[in-house]
Amino acid sequence: MMRTGSNLNTKEWARLFHSYLDDQSTFYKANLSKGQSVMPLRALPHEEVIDTSDYVEILDYEKASAIVEDSDKFAIGICSCRHEKLHTGKKSCDIPLETCSTLGPSTDYMIRHGFAKEVSKTEMVENLARSRELGLVLCADNVQQNVSFICHCCGCCCNVLLGISRFGYTNAIVTSSFIAEIDRSSCIECAECVDRCPINAISIGPNGESVIDESVCIGCGVCGLECSSGAMRLVKRGQRVLHPENTFQRVILQSLEQGTLQNLLFSNPQSMTHRFMRGFVGGFLKLPPLRRALMSDTLRSSFLDFMSKGA
Repeated sequence: MMRTGSNLNTKEWARLFHSYLDDQSTFYKANLSKGQSVMPLRALPHEEVIDTSDYVEILDYEKASAIVEDSDKFAIGICSCRHEKLHTGKKSCDIPLETCSTLGPSTDYMIRHGFAKEVSKTEMVENLARSRELGLVLCADNVQQNVSFICHCCGCCCNVLLGISRFGYTNAIVTSSFIAEIDRSSCIECAECVDRCPINAISIGPNGESVIDESVCIGCGVCGLECSSGAMRLVKRGQRVLHPENTFQRVILQSLEQGTLQNLLFSNPQSMTHRFMRGFVGGFLKLPPLRRALMSDTLRSSFLDFMSKGA
């Protein structure tokens, strides 16, 4: 859905894509219903909304501006979600199609296969600025090193955000290290933030005040971009959010959560030894206590170090 052309059956692709993702929430249930916490996407906070009244550390991998600054090659392509909604007659917004960003080494692949067009760093910075003005959610590759893409998402089209707002899977995207907070002394109760939140994490309370559902908020900061009183801001979450260092770690952790790590470790379908080891190791990894232990803060780092050395 990231390509266009008269020789492509885009409308049929869109129908199939929509059916795959939106058919009675089957896709979301299969991938999110067990409380999985390691996802391909993580929210990036809009830096302008972060409360700087106290010293707050913002790591470079959490800032879209720093990710762009550290990259040396850029491309912008068509948003597959908005493109799908356009061809299925469900696109209700006027957000442009060409927004989604690719950075670094993966840019060559995207350009070569017609998924994106190469742009300059200046154009990429301008793309970020436009997304801020449009109130789009910035979502990045869920890694700390070598971030390869940034999505520019609207709540009405993005299939990941719809997984939260429509189907209730709040784990569809990994939160940023921040969470929205309202300065009650400054809030004028205009409810602008309620309308702007792309995942319905803010509602009107019984006394007319805006109320944030912290179990839903992903810490994107869209709610605070146009807050006229400056009452809406992002603050550090009380609980630390762990993002994988690189793609290798993310894939290992995702496979461990899904119970498929043994298929990565022993991947030869023709080997009797691999077949035996898949069953043997898979049996152990499917034990809930063992899986929880390996995913815990205590053992997670040691486990990933062991896997990296083995690779």
